Amino acid sequence: LMYYIKEIMFQTHDDKWLALDENGDVKKGHYDILNWQLDDNGEVSFVTVGKYNFRPSMFELIIPKDSPLFWNTESSKIPYSVCTDVCSPGTRKGIRQGEPICCFDCIPCADGYVSEKPGQRECDPCGEDDWSNAQKNKCVPKEVEFLAYEEALGFTLVILSILGALVVLAVTVIYVIHRHTPLVKANDRELSFLIQMSLVITVLSSLLFIGKPSNWSCMARQVTLALGFCLCLSSILGKTISLFFAYRISISKTRLISMHPVIRKLIVLVCVLGEIGACSAYLVLEPPRMFKNIEPQNVKIIFECNEGSIEFLCSIFGFDVLLALLCFLTTFVARQLPDNYYEGKCITFAMLVFFIVWISFVPAYLSTKGKFKVAVEIFAILASSYGLLGCIFLPKCFIILLRPKRNTDEIVGGRVPTADRSIQLTSASVSSELNNTTVSTVLDE
Repeated sequence: LMYYIKEIMFQTHDDKWLALDENGDVKKGHYDILNWQLDDNGEVSFVTVGKYNFRPSMFELIIPKDSPLFWNTESSKIPYSVCTDVCSPGTRKGIRQGEPICCFDCIPCADGYVSEKPGQRECDPCGEDDWSNAQKNKCVPKEVEFLAYEEALGFTLVILSILGALVVLAVTVIYVIHRHTPLVKANDRELSFLIQMSLVITVLSSLLFIGKPSNWSCMARQVTLALGFCLCLSSILGKTISLFFAYRISISKTRLISMHPVIRKLIVLVCVLGEIGACSAYLVLEPPRMFKNIEPQNVKIIFECNEGSIEFLCSIFGFDVLLALLCFLTTFVARQLPDNYYEGKCITFAMLVFFIVWISFVPAYLSTKGKFKVAVEIFAILASSYGLLGCIFLPKCFIILLRPKRNTDEIVGGRVPTADRSIQLTSASVSSELNNTTVSTVLDE
């Protein structure tokens, strides 16, 4: 009979065709899946619960969800045909050695790997900018970290930066209004204005460190900071060299030529030009760039600046440190200058504050990561700028605004001693009369 059934094709009672191949298997058509069930009379009935379709390219088993399928088990539920359920998404199949292939372990995916489909043999790695979620069944974007303006720390630093700039501008306004008074003219008022302008630059440069870094902000922030401090410290150096010459004149008791104001401004120009040259080479040869740092924490992307050439960076800031050291040495030598306002002691204390802030900054900077590393650098910038402003200018503003009687040529010039010790820490002027010629080393009329 098999000989005649092979490769037969016939039409069923429901007008559907059924074709067999050379082996007698169904090539085209379907089988009904019948389930033996007991009806209400207790008799066995055959209920169609699904079908098995045969196609030239595939076989298809169809059992509807609402199929009236009856399982002859104790619980009347579908029996298990394997010893382990299919692994859920977020896990992978681990083979049990020495056991049938249907027995396996469901192992959770490692961090950074996911399995989105049930029963996967391997977990798939997430992309560079993604990370696995808690369930390990989906890749999600990594958390981005940088010091933003919107958060409390960034907003506080912005307020401190703007407040510092406003205080410096207020001091500048006071100096402009009282620019013809002896105390403002003492020790080169043009250099004082340059120091004030540089402090505005350094304070506002801290704003470049806040927000999401970009290539232009990474290049601008270090260069702006270095040039701002260079202008400030070179201007202070012009003042301190004048104090040093004044001290030498006071102890030598001989005729010495005072430093001309042009020379002091030339010192500032040479220092700033040298710093501009170093910064230009830094930006052209190996400039800083923004990069995404994922090494400290894989779950985060830290946007920060790659400073480029460390040698260039150390050179431009090392030059600022050298200027600060020269300022400190020259004012320390002249700190005992006999005057009423102790300009040398004010600058000496300002340089001490500057060094203390930046020496403390180094270990704090190296021990922090991410946005707090940037916050430490901003704090050092603001603290050193506030220190220079407070030590150099606030005592003078106190005399100008609250002790105007002390703002005279006689007192500022040191020709009239003062017993009011509450107003010592401002500017100084030293005059020496040699052979009926007054040699003014600090006060420039």
